[in-house]
Amino acid sequence: MRARRPFVPSSWSAVCTGTLFVVLAIAAPGCGEGPRGGSDDASVPLVAAGVETVAPAQVIAGQMLAITCVLVDAAGETFSLPADTTPALRFVPESSVARQDDGSWIATRAGSLEVACSVPSLGVIDDVPAIVEVVPGAPASVVARVTPDSITAGESFETTCEVFDAYGNVVLDATPALRADPASETNTFEGTTGTFQRAGRFDVHCELDGATSRGAELEVVPALPASLLVSRVPEQAVYAIGQVIAIERLVADRFGNTITDARVPTVSAPEGQTLGDARFRYLADGRYTVTATVDPPTQDDVVLTAQTEIVVDGNGPAIGCDAPLDGAILDIAPGSPITFRGSVSDLTGVNELRVGGTVVPVEADGTFTTQLTSRYGINFVDLSAVDGSGREASRTCAFLVANVWAPDTDTLSDTLALRLAQEAFDDGSRSDGLDSLADILHTVLNSRGLRDTLHSSLLAANPLKPRSCDQRVAGFCVLTTEVNYLDSEINGPNSASLTVVDGGLRANVRIENLRARVRISGTLDTTGWVTFRSADISVIFDTTLSGGRPRVTVRPGSVNVTMGSISTDFSGLSGAIVDIVASLFNGTVRNLIAGVLRDWVTNNFDGILDGVIGGLDISSLGSSFSVPRLDGSGAIPLSFGVGFSSLGSNSSRMLFGIGTRFTAPAAHARPTLGAPVQQGARLLDASGSSAATVAVHEAVLTQALHALWRGGFFDATLGAGTLGGLPEGVSATMSTALPPVLVLRGDGRAELQLGAITMELTYPELFSEPVMVTLGARASMAVALAGQDLSFSDFRIDELFFSTELTSLDARTRDTIERFLGRLLQRVVSSALTDALPAIPIPSFTLPASLATYGLPAGAQLGITSPTLATQPPHFVLRGGFAVR
Repeated sequence: MRARRPFVPSSWSAVCTGTLFVVLAIAAPGCGEGPRGGSDDASVPLVAAGVETVAPAQVIAGQMLAITCVLVDAAGETFSLPADTTPALRFVPESSVARQDDGSWIATRAGSLEVACSVPSLGVIDDVPAIVEVVPGAPASVVARVTPDSITAGESFETTCEVFDAYGNVVLDATPALRADPASETNTFEGTTGTFQRAGRFDVHCELDGATSRGAELEVVPALPASLLVSRVPEQAVYAIGQVIAIERLVADRFGNTITDARVPTVSAPEGQTLGDARFRYLADGRYTVTATVDPPTQDDVVLTAQTEIVVDGNGPAIGCDAPLDGAILDIAPGSPITFRGSVSDLTGVNELRVGGTVVPVEADGTFTTQLTSRYGINFVDLSAVDGSGREASRTCAFLVANVWAPDTDTLSDTLALRLAQEAFDDGSRSDGLDSLADILHTVLNSRGLRDTLHSSLLAANPLKPRSCDQRVAGFCVLTTEVNYLDSEINGPNSASLTVVDGGLRANVRIENLRARVRISGTLDTTGWVTFRSADISVIFDTTLSGGRPRVTVRPGSVNVTMGSISTDFSGLSGAIVDIVASLFNGTVRNLIAGVLRDWVTNNFDGILDGVIGGLDISSLGSSFSVPRLDGSGAIPLSFGVGFSSLGSNSSRMLFGIGTRFTAPAAHARPTLGAPVQQGARLLDASGSSAATVAVHEAVLTQALHALWRGGFFDATLGAGTLGGLPEGVSATMSTALPPVLVLRGDGRAELQLGAITMELTYPELFSEPVMVTLGARASMAVALAGQDLSFSDFRIDELFFSTELTSLDARTRDTIERFLGRLLQRVVSSALTDALPAIPIPSFTLPASLATYGLPAGAQLGITSPTLATQPPHFVLRGGFAVR
């Protein structure tokens, strides 16, 4: 506050200070005009020689400016403005302030602000302005910048965070946290330095609770080629003469990022017919080796090579699946009709061909067609042929049908849903532990934080009423007062409630028995208390998705403050002095306190709700885990990532949609469109009265299974040591061309579909040499909840499809093989379902570290408790309470 000229009382001069609180647009009590030296007051005018400006030394951007204009007479005495006189204010720079609808002014730009009063009607102006230092307000927005904005996987970049308050002022003392969207455990930050190993495009954000974030785009390109994989399409043990075989090639850098533009020349030895890039056809029986090569520049400047062997054998009644190919992946709507084309060849001719048990005519050239209706998932086609010598051959072809896919590199939206009912936000009780977000707000509200902020603000506003003449008699000032704030109490009870509304949350806060201790000096000197019976603050917080995470912000125009009645307690005083204090606290100070309460509640509650709701995560599963291989030869590292995809609320609930992503290091180059997904809405708004509901779409399990398939989980050698109960020397080496599909059925069972499995079966008791088996199956298991994890039991094979290279099998041999395949499938299906998702991905809120100040358990997980499991295909649905887990 700018220093005022010394005040020297005089019995012959009228001393009267008129106060104008510009922020509050309320004038403090003044005194009437009158004559001096005993004359009638009305006959002796006061002559103003100048005007002084009194203003606070420092304010926060967004805070109301409390400015006092004081008239000065020729003797240097101060007095109030006449009732019919309106002062003017000059601000330099003008852009540093903003006028509000009620006529008040707030500071907006950080830095020095000059304020000068003038009274045009009296011809006086303050030529020595008051200086106000405006400091930035609370962080409101954060902008990230990255240098450089394009890197190679494995390289680093620097992030600069610029923090601004609501008026665009730079906030220097904030320490944002860094985050990338989409997230990946291989992309890390240390301080302001980011090191990213996963390729793609990312938004890098600087995060502060309660502040919006504008991210910077970062491009990460793959590093040099470091690995090369090849696969045959279709994937068969033996190929027919003239069959077209494509070679899929997968080039990746040392971090597993796929390099799509690598040059990979591919050759065959012995040579065959080349039909374009990496497509071959062979016209003679034999073994052919296909070699793919990537020349430097590569990682460590080595030549990368990969080989695969093709066996061509034209003997026997060869049955071909020509369209769709065995192991094909079709991007069509389930239910679409398919014209299935095949071929069968034998030197002695084909007497009969059956497709799914139905006889289908064969053309003279050995081709045949039939109409099929596709279904979601893996489709199986059973083929059998009998030649002119009576020899029988059979084959099962499999192809995958879907029209929605989830590539490993992308996050599939809305596969997880968290539904929070009103009870999760506020159950109306504050004595049953931490089981709602309102419990957090209640704890914060009743901390010393509010009182300390109010105390600091009122101290900075001193004097609440500058020294002035409040009462004159016959031209003499008989009552002079100055009011200063000393201390405050908030005795409560204070309460906070939360209600879910359309688009967000409504907070209602009630503060009771707010007391301010003040000192009155001047003609008399005393202290006393002024008590506000109550203060009610209501505000709506919008909940949206921004920058890849849930954000909570104050809805513009939604904040309302109502101050209750006041009472005073000044022992031994009454009349004019108490009236002065009451008038002050019903006007200027009431508005000042209302502003402090409003700002404290909105800023703190906004930051807390933004920190808690924005901290929603899937900590139950972790960012990565290892899945043991089927044959016990090690483990496959599976990475799990999430991304928020939707957020909505109405008067009964708030619904979070979360996307999921699973990845594993590639072990083969088989083509894929990604994990298949059933068409239709994935986000489930599960009905019910539970405080918290979690819905897990079946696609989450299919995504995990697809990642395991890419990692080679379903390519294994299984024998007596892993399956148990088998004769000595029995083993099966399996290769799975199609990714598995999980379907949650209407009977509540989880069905796993496996197809296009080729298997080299060694069974000494049955065959002197290993035989090739083609396998497919639909198997199911019952689902239950064990703690907070899914448990699978009661294995059943619902459909089994297998064929061998042998022309015929006797009943005993077929039965033995079926029992073996049943044992093998039980191991595969049970392990896949149990290990692919070791824990249910349950969303929960992590309490931010800042809440430790209030005695709350920072880092604790607030989420669903005591869940029960139900199935609502295609969703697993968990319903339960809501509390710290």
